[in-house]
Amino acid sequence: MSEDRRRQSRAIRLADVLQDTEAYRAPEAVVPKIAFRERTTLLAAPEKSGKSTLVAAAAAAVTQGEAFLGELCPQGNVLMIWLEEHRDDLAEKIVRFGGDPKLVFFLDSLVDLRNPIPEIEREIKVTSPILVVIDSLSELGREAVKDPWAGIPWTRLLSPLNDAARTGPAIVILHHTRKSDGKYRDSSAIGAAVDLILEMSTVSGDRRAREIKAQGRFRLDDYTIRLEEDGNRYLLVGGEEIELLARIFVYVRDNPHASKRSVREKVEGASTRIPGGHPKSPTRGHPKIPHLRE
Repeated sequence: MSEDRRRQSRAIRLADVLQDTEAYRAPEAVVPKIAFRERTTLLAAPEKSGKSTLVAAAAAAVTQGEAFLGELCPQGNVLMIWLEEHRDDLAEKIVRFGGDPKLVFFLDSLVDLRNPIPEIEREIKVTSPILVVIDSLSELGREAVKDPWAGIPWTRLLSPLNDAARTGPAIVILHHTRKSDGKYRDSSAIGAAVDLILEMSTVSGDRRAREIKAQGRFRLDDYTIRLEEDGNRYLLVGGEEIELLARIFVYVRDNPHASKRSVREKVEGASTRIPGGHPKSPTRGHPKIPHLRE
C-alpha cells in the first residue's frame, strides 16, 4: 500500500502496535484477580453467597491503597451503583473492612432504566473513580432488556459500559448464576460483551471459602479465597506467604521509620517472617521494602 493511500486509512499496522510495550502487558489490576483498569468484569454467583461482601472488601482496599489477595491496590475513588441491595447494608460492610468514606460514592437509583448508561457515564466523569461496581446486571437491565435470553438487548446495554471502561476505570458488574450448573444466568451475549467472567461458588466443607473460575480475554488462573473467622479480611488460599509480605509492605510504606521489632509486633504473622532476613516487595512493579532497623 502506498503512503498516500495508507494516510487515508484509520487502520493501524500490527508492527506499529507491537512497538508499544504496553501491548505485551496484562492489564493493570485495580483489584487483584477481580477488576482491571479499562476492563469490564462480570462477577456471577448464587444469591446470598457473598458477592457484595467481596466487592465491599475490595472497594475498601482501593480507598486505602491496601493489600488485597496478596497484592497492592492503587488508591482512588470508588463508585458503587447499588440498585439491588440496600445502600446502608453495603456502607456497613465497607466501613467494617476499613474503607475511607470520603472516597466512596453511592448511586442507589437511576433516573431512566430504559437507557441507564448516559447517567452512569456522567457519574464516572464527575466522581473520577478507578473502580465502578454495579449491583446488579438484572436490575440495570430491568427496563432495557425485556427478554433475558435475547442477545441483542444485552449487547446494546453492555457495549457502552465497555466504552466507559476504556476511559480508565475498572468496572465490575454483579450477576447471578444458574442453580443447574453454576454458570452465569441469561444470554451468552452477556459473557461475550465483557472482558472477564468470574463465576464464584461455595466450597464443600468450608462455609467461608469461595472458588472462583475465570475466563476472559487475558489469562487469569482459577483461584480460591477465604473470609477470615473475624470476617474482616479475605485471604487467597495457598497464598499465605505473599499475603503476609503484602501486609508487611503496607505497614512499612505507611511507617517508613519502622524497625523489625515494630513490624513483628504490629503485623500479624510477621514474627515468623522477619527473623529470616529482609522481606522483599510482594509484587513486581512496587517499590522494594526499605531495610529495617533492628
